[in-house]
Amino acid sequence: MQHNESARLRAVKVFKQLVSDKDKEFQHIVNLAAEICQTPAAFISLIDDKTTWFKTKIGVEVPQLPRDNSFCQFAILSDGIFEVQDALQDQRFSGNPLIASGAGIRFYAAYPLCTYDGHKVGTLGVMDTDAKQLSDLQKKALELLSCQAVALLNAQYRENLLKVKIEALKRQNDIFKKMAQLQSHEIHGPVATIMGIIGLIKDEGYVASKDYLLHLEQAANSLDDKIHEIARHSQLGIDAYLENVSI
Repeated sequence: MQHNESARLRAVKVFKQLVSDKDKEFQHIVNLAAEICQTPAAFISLIDDKTTWFKTKIGVEVPQLPRDNSFCQFAILSDGIFEVQDALQDQRFSGNPLIASGAGIRFYAAYPLCTYDGHKVGTLGVMDTDAKQLSDLQKKALELLSCQAVALLNAQYRENLLKVKIEALKRQNDIFKKMAQLQSHEIHGPVATIMGIIGLIKDEGYVASKDYLLHLEQAANSLDDKIHEIARHSQLGIDAYLENVSI
């Protein structure tokens, strides 16, 4: 259970940090939920271990609430709709500031938002200051809208994941370009020097002077440095590839 909650919290964190161009679509879902359920307030929430954060909302004045004070803390534990017809008559909400305060919440209904990998990250819900009960048709509509909200969240996640992968591929490509440059230009110089000195030694009957040997040693050291540099960039390329495929 602790492991699942840790994974759920990581998923919530990812969704909270995502930058989306789908805000209008999320707002349409919330507006439609309020219209169908005939409530003044509706929202899409994301819930971590301490906070209920309203991603999109209508009729809700605050951007977030302590999780312990929110109705959503119970909704994400449900597999279907969670409905509170009259919070004043429900002992679970006795002393809840949302009921006693000016907000005066009496009615709440929500479906959990469950991601494609099984994490309940938040809710699509509606609220009212009057006690009421949703019809079967309203419940079904709210369920369908929650499915649409989940589909948008997952699409948002996959789009951002694709962007991360593209950036990783660009970094990998830059590394491989650097490797190609090192191989085609940097190694050519030391190799040419070594071959030239060997040619001179050969012309002189394979009798090498100290100067030839020193130049040969310098060229060999330079070549060794270049080979190590290529090996380093090769490892960077491998690391970039592994980072890409493991995202």
